[in-house]
This record gives sequence, C-alpha cells and structure tokens, in this order.
Amino acid sequence: HRVLGVALYRLEQYDEALAELQRAIELAPSRPGLRWLLARTQLAAGDPQAALQTAAAEPDPVGRAWASGLAYAVLGDAVASDTQIAQLKALPRNRGACAIAEVHALRGRSTDAEAWIRRCASAKDLALLSWLDDPLLTRLPNASRYKTMVLQLQRVPGRDET
Repeated sequence: HRVLGVALYRLEQYDEALAELQRAIELAPSRPGLRWLLARTQLAAGDPQAALQTAAAEPDPVGRAWASGLAYAVLGDAVASDTQIAQLKALPRNRGACAIAEVHALRGRSTDAEAWIRRCASAKDLALLSWLDDPLLTRLPNASRYKTMVLQLQRVPGRDET
C-alpha cells in the first residue's frame, strides 16, 4: 500500500494516494515514515491542517519535524516553521538538510533553500532526488532552478559515465 500510495502521489492522484497511505498506516501503525508520506500527500492535495495533524503522529522525529515544518510553511506560520527548522538543524551530520531546504523553499526563501540543497548534496542524502519529481516541490515558483541545481550537484567529477 505504501509503494502504491507513493506512486499515486507522484502521479498527482491524491485521493487514491491518500486511501493507499491510510491503509498502509492501518496495517503498520508504528512504521516510521508512513505519516510523513501521508502528510506530504495531504499538503499536495491542499489540506495543510490535516497534514499538521498527521505529522504530529509521525513516530520518527525527523519525519515529524519535516512534515510539520512543511505544513506550517504552507499555513504561513513562520514562527512554528522556524521551530521545526531548529529541531532539524540540531540533527547530526546534516541529517535534516533536505528537510530544511524544502521548508525554506515552501516559504519562498530561495537563497536559504539553495544553501540547504548544497548541504543535502554534500551529505549524499538521497532525499535530494525528490526535487526532480515531487509534486509538492515541482509546483514551486523556482522549481526549474532547483531542479537544475540538483542535477548539477548530482554530477560527480571522475565518476564512470556508463
């Protein structure tokens, strides 16, 4: 249900994605990340209040702060969003870098988003790839600029081009 929910989310079929992700949560209520996925889908579907509620129940603290930060950004609550960013910044080894970049991007803070995208790339976090096709991110005003940046950062000098 999780995989199908993610696929439907990427296809922007939100009603179907929401149903699949909710079913996944019913089957594995304590599995980290499921509520983070559901909250992202709720945000993309235009329901930030539901996303905020879902995020609060996410068992993984990174996913909880990430989803909450995104929801507060969409709701326009800069103080609460900054609180989530502070929690993510406190994580070791840039673990929250991609999340911080996304929150800044949703708030329209492109300079900050770009700086954190670079940190995300230096941490070799695969979440960086979501900037290429995630509906929540591809709708942003600077989406093409972020995508170009991510593609450039993913090029590793000296890597075999096979």
